[in-house]
Amino acid sequence: MIRFETTTMQHCEQLNKNIGDMDTREIYDSTGLDAYQGIVLCYQLSKEDCEVALDQHNQVLSIHGVMDRGTYGAPWMLLSKNAYRRAGLREGMTETIDWVNRKLKTYGRLMNYISEENTRTIKWLQCLGFDIKEKIQNYGFSKKPFYKFERCS
Repeated sequence: MIRFETTTMQHCEQLNKNIGDMDTREIYDSTGLDAYQGIVLCYQLSKEDCEVALDQHNQVLSIHGVMDRGTYGAPWMLLSKNAYRRAGLREGMTETIDWVNRKLKTYGRLMNYISEENTRTIKWLQCLGFDIKEKIQNYGFSKKPFYKFERCS
C-alpha cells in the first residue's frame, strides 16, 4: 500500500540514503549537483507542490513534484532503489496516472527533460501518455543526450 504526504527535509534525507543510481547520475548530468543537493533543490523549487510516496514500513519510495514555470509545470520524480518493485507495478501505475491527471488540471501542460539512459522511466512516461519529443544532444552540465517529454490536457 502506497501512502502520500507532504514532503519534509527528513524525507529528503531518507531518500538520499537510498536513491537509485540512475537518478543520481541524472541529477549530476543535468545540474552538476550531487544527489542530496539535487533532491533538496527539487524540493525547494516545488515546496508548494511536492509529495513523498511511502510504503507500508514508512520507507520513502519516491519524492515527486511539479515546478511552476508560469506557462507550464515541470514534473519530476526521484526514486529510491527498487521503488518500482517495492511499490508494485499495478498500484504504482494507477497512483501515477491519477497524479499526472490532477497535475494536468492544475497546470494544463507538463514538460521536462529526461536522460536518454533512463530507459525504464522513459517507458513509464510513455505509458502515462507523455510524448517523448525532441532529443537534445548536449543537455545540462555533462552535455549528454536528454529527451524533452510533454503532455497537455
